[in-house]
Amino acid sequence: MRHQCRHPLQGLSRRHRRLSGPEDGGAAIGQLEPDRGYAKMESILQANPDIKGVISGNDTMAMGAHAALAAAGRKDVIVVGFDGSNDVRDSIASGGIKATVLQPAYAQAQMAVEQANDFIKNKKSPAEEKQLMDCVLINGDNAAKLETFALTN
Repeated sequence: MRHQCRHPLQGLSRRHRRLSGPEDGGAAIGQLEPDRGYAKMESILQANPDIKGVISGNDTMAMGAHAALAAAGRKDVIVVGFDGSNDVRDSIASGGIKATVLQPAYAQAQMAVEQANDFIKNKKSPAEEKQLMDCVLINGDNAAKLETFALTN
């Protein structure tokens, strides 16, 4: 598993254990490749034919999972990704994937450059070492405003 995928997956697993309700159909690591997401989704479908939804740690895996579900005729299974990619935006718009969670990568990069510049020029560090930025749920209501990992007005 690549490092950048650990935190969302750990958060999903931790939250899932705390909530009562749906039974866990399984977890799979697909290493950010749609063909692996496809293969992992096929395995999960075989083991859990009554699956109702899929939460993917990234949009690339969500695309692979959605393709496997479509090939199996399972248009009833809800797929949600995580990243806010244009490919998933297009899938949302066409009625495929249900949603994605936009990580504000563009804004994160801008903030990093500004903070690095401030440190280099003024030797000033951010007030807090850990900084949080809100994510945004992208669905059919706002998918048209998503472009290259950022929302437009």
